[in-house]
Amino acid sequence: MRRLFALPLLALGLSVHAAAPPATPQFVSMRVNDGLPSSVVYKTVQDHDGFIWIGTQDGLARYDGVGFRIFRHDPADPASIASNDVSALLVDRDGRLWCGGEASGLNRLEADGKTFTHWRHKAGDLSTIASDDVGAIVEDAKGAIWVGTYDGGVNRLERDGSFMHVDHDEEDPATLRSSTVISLAIETSGRLWIGTDVGVDVREPDGRIVHVDIPELQSRPGAPIVPGLIADGRGGMLVGSRKGLFRIGADLVSREEIAPSSPPLAPTSFARDESGDLWLGLLTGIARLDAHGKLH
Repeated sequence: MRRLFALPLLALGLSVHAAAPPATPQFVSMRVNDGLPSSVVYKTVQDHDGFIWIGTQDGLARYDGVGFRIFRHDPADPASIASNDVSALLVDRDGRLWCGGEASGLNRLEADGKTFTHWRHKAGDLSTIASDDVGAIVEDAKGAIWVGTYDGGVNRLERDGSFMHVDHDEEDPATLRSSTVISLAIETSGRLWIGTDVGVDVREPDGRIVHVDIPELQSRPGAPIVPGLIADGRGGMLVGSRKGLFRIGADLVSREEIAPSSPPLAPTSFARDESGDLWLGLLTGIARLDAHGKLH
């Protein structure tokens, strides 16, 4: 199963001569006619058994290499997924699938493979998730689940089912820049990186919020929305936005724009393959950044 959707790897040749160049990637399109619930796909993850989970605009799909199993909201079934809009997915260390999206709250698929546990916002109850519009889900080194929401900041699920909130306060500059959180990433030091609709913040392990200054991101026309984050393997982070791809160092200082161009690269998602190459989902297609920093 783990070969499904796998990125092509270079074969090791037995000859003493130079290896042949890598084969051109071959892409196969999976569409609604093939069983996909919607042609609008937001997110994909692979679980510990090799299944591919696909979050779409009209339901959650599991692909087994042959066909799709679809999960949709059923108003008559309180244990069904809470919403058909699935834009955030996570497979945790225990192999459990978490998901969320617009008007969905946080959902977890249980061991029976059929029913979902839900965490929903309740007006006036500060122990609940701050917003039912979920944009990102990550797990930290201690196994805690963090949820990025639209207009509800970042929420950490506690052991008792309540939530700890990290949010924006207009009167406190030491809080998040914005309550609209689009992307999240955890790196090895325990920092939580937070991509918002106005830039990047970092929550240090001690709870402090640090605003990351990316001059090119802030100065170019348009909102500095950050839909993509991935650790760079050096203690820093790669930040994807419609204004370009930027590397931030472990000291939280902007280092460089990667592959600057006009118009700039606009990465919205990332995946790293087993060779260490980074694949970029762009608004205009797909690109690969190799270990030498060359863009393909």
